[in-house]
Order: sequence, then C-alpha cells, then structure tokens
Amino acid sequence: MLTWVKLTYKILFKLTEDKFGKPYSQIFSSRLRELRLESAMNRAEAAQKIGVAPSTYGNWEQGRRYPSVDEIYKILKVFGVQANDLFEF
Repeated sequence: MLTWVKLTYKILFKLTEDKFGKPYSQIFSSRLRELRLESAMNRAEAAQKIGVAPSTYGNWEQGRRYPSVDEIYKILKVFGVQANDLFEF
C-alpha cells in the first residue's frame, strides 16, 4: 500500500497534467492558497496547524516544493476537504 501511495504521489506532482495541460503541481499550489484564504488564515497559521515551518508552507503555495504524503493528509484534515477537493479531480 505504501509503495502505491508514493507512486501515485510522484505521478500526481511530477508527471501529470490536467485536460488543459496545466501540471497538477500548479493546481495543487493554487488550490492550497484558495483553501487557506477561504479559511481566513495567514500562511503562518496554516503552517502551524499542519505542523510545518511557515517557509515550508510558503514553498508549497509557490510551487517550489511539495508536501509529503503524510503532510497531504494533515492538509486535508486542517482544511476539512477530501483529496478530490484539493487536487480538483
């Protein structure tokens, strides 16, 4: 199971695009920012609730880095969404 999750994670962020050719990594970054703003949080507050440094969270929103599978689960919990909502499937 863990291997499948890691492979899915790698494919999602690095190899796939949506139907308009936009990489899912960009979709994730944009959607993460939207969720934070809808929750009326600043980056530092979101980072604290997820359990990462504010700079780490900022890098996610800017598309410079991507969260681990464990961190994605925390993001889903903090914002109260499902994976489909986060990645816009």
